[in-house]
Amino acid sequence: MRIVAQAVIHILANALVGACIALWTTSTMLTSMLLIHAATALRIIITEPGRDL
Repeated sequence: MRIVAQAVIHILANALVGACIALWTTSTMLTSMLLIHAATALRIIITEPGRDL
């Protein structure tokens, strides 16, 4: 019984961590999208990284 409980705990932990990572990346993308749109509205130039980067 202990092995089954441990497997269930690991599955639930993986699902929770996966959901947190998905929410974190989504919020980061939305924030960067808002910054890019604000920069274009204010006519601020956002440079692209050079080839040496």
